[in-house]
Amino acid sequence: MLRLSARALVVAGLVTLGWVVGHAQQPPTAGDFELRVTVNNGGAALTCVRGCVVTWGPKEAPPNGPVEVHVPTQTVSGYTTPDGCVAGQFVQGSCRIFGWKK
Repeated sequence: MLRLSARALVVAGLVTLGWVVGHAQQPPTAGDFELRVTVNNGGAALTCVRGCVVTWGPKEAPPNGPVEVHVPTQTVSGYTTPDGCVAGQFVQGSCRIFGWKK
């Protein structure tokens, strides 16, 4: 009985190892969209390279009323804040970037 259990464990281990090796050899799949972030001299730009559009959004949504969202484009430009986020010139204190898949 012990011998049969050992064989079953060895077979299960070899099957798992074969699956892992086979899975690791598959090429990575492309994502649904692609973004590029460029930063230079304090300025920053986020560009949707493929499959999406982006825009800035407000830091907090008002409790009653519409949210001001700027027109979605391929690139949004702004600056890098001291805490490291990319913020829009016209959306003061907001580091939120909204995106939509095409």
